[in-house]
Amino acid sequence: MAEFSNWVRKSISPLKKIRLDWGLVSTELFSASALTKVIQNEFEMSIRDVGDLTPTECRKYWRDLVDRVPTQTVTLQQIAGIVHRSRRSLEKHKQNMPRPLIAGTGRTPATWEWSSIRPWLEETFKCTLPNRCPH
Repeated sequence: MAEFSNWVRKSISPLKKIRLDWGLVSTELFSASALTKVIQNEFEMSIRDVGDLTPTECRKYWRDLVDRVPTQTVTLQQIAGIVHRSRRSLEKHKQNMPRPLIAGTGRTPATWEWSSIRPWLEETFKCTLPNRCPH
């Protein structure tokens, strides 16, 4: 894990803002823990496996993420605004919602891909939503 953290610190931390083309935006320093979460979720790896990656492997995963087709992502707060419900009322539905693209923990909100959450929202709330996210 130390080698992984050092690579992240040297390669990414100097950037004050990082915007990945596939939708994740960070206005803070992009930390080793943030990159670990992204790699865990995107490549379905355990935290131990992510920690054992060499700097070369990290760069390979990073390039793969950046080269992906951009996706539209939304948080629970944004979804609530779109369907005219409170965030709290949507939290009651969270068990039935599709799996988020990025699982939220602590200060990081859960993030869903619009194309996967839209059909569920239309069915659950009996509404018609645009193909492209309104946010």
